[in-house]
Amino acid sequence: MMTAVADTLDQLRQLHAAKSHDYAQSENPFSNFEEAAAAAGVSVDTVFAVMMAIKQARLKELQRSGKTPKHESIADTLVDLALYGVLRAAYHHAPEDEALDTVAYHAV
Repeated sequence: MMTAVADTLDQLRQLHAAKSHDYAQSENPFSNFEEAAAAAGVSVDTVFAVMMAIKQARLKELQRSGKTPKHESIADTLVDLALYGVLRAAYHHAPEDEALDTVAYHAV
């Protein structure tokens, strides 16, 4: 079981590196979330909450309907959801000059 946890953590690290390369500025791994927040006029925390809620809604729909995923696997969705959670937690642990947003609780 611990191997599965270690493997999943490795997968999260690799996925973060790949997505960060494509989406974020090299000096600020949260830049894409900050830009989305600014564009929408919401907090960065709200952006994280919405992104996580979208993944959860997808999982709920697939489970409710019994549909077979056509785009990404359920396992991929779970990894994406976990990565958003890690990024959200890291954002709030970043030094103040990296994370200027205030923490707001949003249920997801």
